[in-house]
Amino acid sequence: MAVAPQFENLGMVVARVENLWRLDAFGLRRAEFVIFDPATRGSLLEYIRGTDLRFSVHTPMFMPEDYPENPLLACIVDPDDDRRCHAVGLMMHNMDLAAELGGEYTVVHVQRPEQFAGAAPGAFREREAMRMALLSAEVLAAHSDRTGVPVLLENLMDNATFYSAAHYLEVLDAFPQLGFCLDVGHLDMDARRFGINIMEFVQALAPRTRAVHLQNSFGPTHPTAPRPWKIPVHPSQKPSDGWVDIRSVVSAVLRANPACVINFEFRPDKSQGNEFILEGMNWIRQILIELDEE
Repeated sequence: MAVAPQFENLGMVVARVENLWRLDAFGLRRAEFVIFDPATRGSLLEYIRGTDLRFSVHTPMFMPEDYPENPLLACIVDPDDDRRCHAVGLMMHNMDLAAELGGEYTVVHVQRPEQFAGAAPGAFREREAMRMALLSAEVLAAHSDRTGVPVLLENLMDNATFYSAAHYLEVLDAFPQLGFCLDVGHLDMDARRFGINIMEFVQALAPRTRAVHLQNSFGPTHPTAPRPWKIPVHPSQKPSDGWVDIRSVVSAVLRANPACVINFEFRPDKSQGNEFILEGMNWIRQILIELDEE
């Protein structure tokens, strides 16, 4: 299927083999794969080989059988040093997997949310969080150099020791080979808790942003609370009503890095239906056309 040049970097975060059909249904030829059942590896690889799909790996691409907790909690900033080292090992394994299968890059989470034992109040401070981030990033950067697989650091959320643009930039400046993956929904939740100006954050990180997880968020008052992010983007979501200004976010990132990958992300079980999702994707396509014409 031919894809217009300005849409080549549009894709979708896909979890589980049963959701692969959405790529074809929405006319997307790029994907970021996460939490697939290892038993479906053959089906996934058959799908990849049968298309011109370009893809990346989100840690973990396949659910590890021996990981002691939800592997999506694997982060480089963690007050438990043993748990952090285990997480970095999982990230390196996924980099190896990307190198083996032809993935373009690997995405890893930065900070562990506080509601999942992300910090020890009174004992774990920003300085210690940064020390752990830099130690982890050094290992990942070295492994990136060995494997040839770029690593993108994704902002998770809800950790008072690591959340600002300055925090991320300190790590990225120390290891220039690393990139940033902007998760819009996660950023909105942190913005509401920590008083972050979303556009100032986006603009500060835009030159280092190589991928975006594009979703919207309405904060904790949305009916999906207490997990109100991962809502499909849609032109009906007005910033004046409390939604993230998606047009401004996409424009800022692509003006700084026109090659940035934009991966739509949403929870299929929370979505308003395929027609709503496609309307949002076509809205983003129109924004890309407008940016291309500037």
